[in-house]
Amino acid sequence: MRSEVEAIIQMREEHVTSVNVNTNKSVIERFSFQAPSLIDNAAGETANRDIVVYLPPSYEASPDCFYPIVYVLHGYDASPESWFTQAEGVPALNEIMDSLIESGEVEEMILVAVDGTNSLFGSWYLNSDVSGNAMDYVAKDLIAEVESRYRACSDKRALFGHSMGGFGAFNIAFHFPNTYQAIAALSPAAMMLVPHDYQKHADFFGDQIRRYYNDEEVAWFIIAYLSILRGVAPNADNAPSFIATNMKDAMAALESLGLSQLSKTHARNVGSLPFYTEIGTQEDDVFDMPVLTQFEQMVSTMKENGLNITHTTFEGGHVDKITDQITRALTFIVPFLR
Repeated sequence: MRSEVEAIIQMREEHVTSVNVNTNKSVIERFSFQAPSLIDNAAGETANRDIVVYLPPSYEASPDCFYPIVYVLHGYDASPESWFTQAEGVPALNEIMDSLIESGEVEEMILVAVDGTNSLFGSWYLNSDVSGNAMDYVAKDLIAEVESRYRACSDKRALFGHSMGGFGAFNIAFHFPNTYQAIAALSPAAMMLVPHDYQKHADFFGDQIRRYYNDEEVAWFIIAYLSILRGVAPNADNAPSFIATNMKDAMAALESLGLSQLSKTHARNVGSLPFYTEIGTQEDDVFDMPVLTQFEQMVSTMKENGLNITHTTFEGGHVDKITDQITRALTFIVPFLR
C-alpha cells in the first residue's frame, strides 16, 4: 500500500502544470492548494488558492541548487495571472525577469505570484475573523507549501507588491518582520497611506453598503472598503456584510489601519528590515489631499519611527510604468538576498 507521503506527492503532481516560457530561459508552473488559514470562514470565501511560480533558467538543470525567493502581491481587482498577462507594449513579469537576468542586473530567483482574490475583488491581505486570515495564509501557509515544493533558500526571502499589494507588503512585513529579508511596496494604495477622518462619513458608508446589498449603484471604492472592513471591524452575525452594525465603530477601526499608524505601532519590532517604496507624480488625489503629500507624510512618519526605508517618486500614474516599477523593486531586493 502506498504511504501517505507518496499519495500527497502524487496529488500535488496531478495539480501542477509546467509551461516552457522560452527555451533556455524560464519556466512557469501553476498549482492550487487549500490554505488552512482561510478554511471555514463565515463569509464563505474560498480557501482554494491558485498560485503561479516563475522558475529561473537554470532551475531544471541544476537540481542541487537552491534559490532566493520573492513573493509577489497583486493589486485590487487583479489576480496572480495578471503578472503574466502581456499587455500591448508591456512585457509580462517572466519576460521582465528573463531580461534582467540576461543583462546581469539581477541574479536568478524564484518568483511566486500570490493569490489575494476574494468575492469582493481583493482580500487586502488582511486577517479577518469573518473572511479568513489572508495575512497568515501569505506569511505562513503559502511559504510552507511553496518551499516544500521548490528549492528555495528560507533565509533569502523577499516580498513585493503593487497598489493593494503594496499596502499588503508593508502590513505583512510589520506583522512578520523576521520572515523576510527585504520589502518593496510599489504605489501602495493611496487611501491607506495616512490617517483619514472616516467617522464623519459613517452615514455615507452605511448608506452605500446598504445600497450595494440591494443591487443599487454605489461609489466605485465601496466594495474595496467593504473587504477592508471585514478585516478591521468584523461581525459574523451581521450577514451579508459581515461588518460591525455600528458604522461609527467600523469607521473608527478603519482610521487605525493607515500605513503611517501601522508603522508607529510596529516599528520597534521591524528593526533594520529594508523597505523600498515609490509612487507616481500623476496619481489621482484622494480625500482632497494630493497623494504625493500623503506619501511624503507617510514616509516621514516611518523614518521618524526608525524604519529603514528608501523611497522615490517617478513621472507617471498608478499603472502606466509598471515595467520600470518591477525592475526597481527587483534590483532593490537582490543585494539583500545574496
